[in-house]
Amino acid sequence: MSKKICILDYGLGNILSLKYALSHLGYKNSFFNSENENKVFDCLIIPGVGSFSQAVELIKKKNLKNLIDKSIENNLLVIGICLGMQILFKKGFENGESYGLDYFDGDVTKMSDKKIIKLPHIGWKKTSFFNDNVFNHYSGEKFYYVHSYECKPLNQNDILADSKYNNKSFTAAVKKNNILGFQFHPEKSGTVGLDLLKDTIKNKIN
Repeated sequence: MSKKICILDYGLGNILSLKYALSHLGYKNSFFNSENENKVFDCLIIPGVGSFSQAVELIKKKNLKNLIDKSIENNLLVIGICLGMQILFKKGFENGESYGLDYFDGDVTKMSDKKIIKLPHIGWKKTSFFNDNVFNHYSGEKFYYVHSYECKPLNQNDILADSKYNNKSFTAAVKKNNILGFQFHPEKSGTVGLDLLKDTIKNKIN
C-alpha cells in the first residue's frame, strides 16, 4: 500500500497502539510533532486521551494547527479519534469553557444525563452509521469507547453515526468534506475496527 499516514504527536494519546494498527494494515506511518517537518503524507490522524482544553492548548502552543489547516486545504484526509474528534469542534466544557479547533460547529459537553449511571463510559457498544456508503455496512457492529464527554454538532448533516449509553443517544462519528471523527477507538476495536480504519483510508483518500 502506497498511502502514507502521519499521526499527530502533540503530547496526548495512546499513539503506539494506533501506529501498530496501521502497520498491521500495511500502511507506512510516522509520528508528526512539528509543523516544520518535511514530510509528505496522504492522511493525518489526530488521536487523543485527556482533556479538551489541554489538547487544544498543546496543539496551538506547538503551532500544529497550521499543519491541520494546510492538510484540510490540500484536501488530505484528516481523522480525529476520541479526544481527537472532540477538539475538532468549536467549543468544549471540560475544565471550564474553552475554544477548540473549530472545524465542526457545536459543543463538547459532559455526558451528564440522569440516566447515565457511571462515567467514564467504557466498553463495546453497537454503533449505527448512516448517509455514507463506505460505512453503512458497519451499522450494528460494536466498537470500543472510552469517554466522559460527547460531541453535539449543530449541523445534523455532520453526524455520520450514533450510539447509545443507557438508552441515551450520543454522536459516535462525524464527517464534513475530507474531515472525519470517531468517538470510539477503531484501533482498539478488534477486527471490525481495523476493517473500518482500512476502509476509511482506502476509500476516503483521493
